[in-house]
Amino acid sequence: MKIQQTVFGSRNEAELFTKLHSNWSRHFNLWPCLPFLNVFAVDGDEVAPPEWQVLLKTSIDITLCTRSGNAPLMSIEFDGMGHGFSREGKYIQGHPSKDPHRKLKLDLKLRLAEQVNYPLLVVSYDEKSPIGSGSALTIADGMIGQIVAKKDAFEMFEEWLAENQMEDLDPAFHAEWAEYVCEGVNNAQLVADLTWNPIAKSAVQYEHVARMKLGIPPKRWEFLYDSQAPSVEGNYLDPGYLDRLKAWVDTTKKAVRVGCRVEIETPQGRLSETAWVRNIVGHGVDPMGLAKDIATLILYKRAVEGYGPTEEEALRH
Repeated sequence: MKIQQTVFGSRNEAELFTKLHSNWSRHFNLWPCLPFLNVFAVDGDEVAPPEWQVLLKTSIDITLCTRSGNAPLMSIEFDGMGHGFSREGKYIQGHPSKDPHRKLKLDLKLRLAEQVNYPLLVVSYDEKSPIGSGSALTIADGMIGQIVAKKDAFEMFEEWLAENQMEDLDPAFHAEWAEYVCEGVNNAQLVADLTWNPIAKSAVQYEHVARMKLGIPPKRWEFLYDSQAPSVEGNYLDPGYLDRLKAWVDTTKKAVRVGCRVEIETPQGRLSETAWVRNIVGHGVDPMGLAKDIATLILYKRAVEGYGPTEEEALRH
């Protein structure tokens, strides 16, 4: 018998914890390797006997908790063996794993988390890496920011709605009230994003400087998929439109990666940046929005700090 050298399952898991702890410990407690049953109160009768035996032995890699009371808010599993990720409560394996039961174990954890609407993300090396040269932020930071911002926005909107209740509203004002409510939702989400999502906040700050001080016009962008999504041009009255729409939804849902290309015009010419994010969806995580924020941040940071050719551009000349 001997003392373990580390509580972490791998060096990469430890690195991810260290990065997230440095960015989030001001607001939350982060705990490594908590037993699964410390986060989820599962009765042995709620699962099959083999599943119960798994739950008795398994842990969760990283859990974000409140500073007061240590109530769990969300958890992260680092999948170094399978290089996989989670999407809407399912585990998508990236590579064959030495553990033949890995998918079954992760799907069990994700299934139980979904039953109580708890954010549990499976991430790997893509989400651990910095989003750009010299950046301390990772894709995982952006996902945490999106989840926390969604929860905060919902609470802010509930407060706003309670303060703006209108009884016996004249039917003539229903459309106006609906528009007012939508504005309240959007404002709450914007404030929450700028408060909790570090990537979105930095992107907005750099964009503001570029537009106000350098006179750079608004950006243009387009979303991308690693598999070509069919066109859905037209409207619902066109023959075959609904079939095309269904095919587009199926393609985008099954995409392993989604991306965003952002372009701006500067005094030095047109600049563009493309960011790709694996298609992790659920509990407020929006991979396309995250890809757009990352591309926007990197692009405007280049513009503000002085445009110089990237290594790829330099090699072409």
